[in-house]
Amino acid sequence: WLDEKAAMYQHIEQVADTPWGQTLLFYAQEAVHYCITLTKHALELMKQDAKLLETYENTYQSDLAELNHLKDVLEHGAWDEAAKAAENVTFVRLPSLRGYSEDELKIRISDCRKQVKETVDKKIAKLFCATEQETKDDLSRLSPMVQKLFAITKEFSEELRRLKTERKAADFSDLEHWALELLIKETENGFVRTEEAEKLSQRFDEVMVDEYQDSNQVQNCIFRALSVEERRLFAVGDVKQSIYRFRLADPTIFLEKYLSYCPAAEAEEGQPRKVLLSRNFRSRREVLDGTNFVFRAIMSREMGEMDYTDQEKLYFGAAYYTPAA
Repeated sequence: WLDEKAAMYQHIEQVADTPWGQTLLFYAQEAVHYCITLTKHALELMKQDAKLLETYENTYQSDLAELNHLKDVLEHGAWDEAAKAAENVTFVRLPSLRGYSEDELKIRISDCRKQVKETVDKKIAKLFCATEQETKDDLSRLSPMVQKLFAITKEFSEELRRLKTERKAADFSDLEHWALELLIKETENGFVRTEEAEKLSQRFDEVMVDEYQDSNQVQNCIFRALSVEERRLFAVGDVKQSIYRFRLADPTIFLEKYLSYCPAAEAEEGQPRKVLLSRNFRSRREVLDGTNFVFRAIMSREMGEMDYTDQEKLYFGAAYYTPAA
């Protein structure tokens, strides 16, 4: 893993192809999409007042054209082209309109444009603070430092391993990795279960895992080895409750099954299946409504790895609960 990360700093042809460039471009594209949505919303709002529409429509259509051009460059252009396009977005001056200084609709329309201009000028443009060549030079200067840092990390790991062996000591991570070495082995065709795994798995009718969304890859390999490649695995989880990424929990392990498994009622004999536990018996309806409102607004494939649809929402299930009069 360290070697893979160190290689990211070498032989860079285009900044847009690096993980850092891709992250910044994605953020810029999302921000432009937000600006386009706001501008279209403002154009819809001004249709409610003929005077506002007559005065402002051409200006906001001009804004929309500028934003769509920026969107196209961000999606298809090179790094320097994107930087230039972000820097050169032009917002023409709004025509004056008398008698509307306190008009609520006019204020809402103006606020939309203010947010758009601030997003472009203060957020998007500032993402491209260095040219393509400057960024490549920065990464080139960082490369030997990263190589040295990773070399020290490897040396430290080897020395720590030597001292633990000498003192017959182990930590929790060691136990997991030793278990994995006993349960799977590498062959020409990939990893397979060992004889020990075959024998041990026969001792379990089922391997049951709670809080499955917080499993990591090492733990999941152990579960697979002991559950006959997951044919005896029963797992419960909720990706909304995943809080352990800092210790390498990988909620995509849970999500891969959540998205690919058939509903239990539709699954064929022996086929992996899922049961959605969407009814909540713990909380009042108001709490669930608030929770659903928040998650529906912020949760998506990009933010949280999952779209929050009617299938994922929480449903009130406490039929025994009667609110006070």
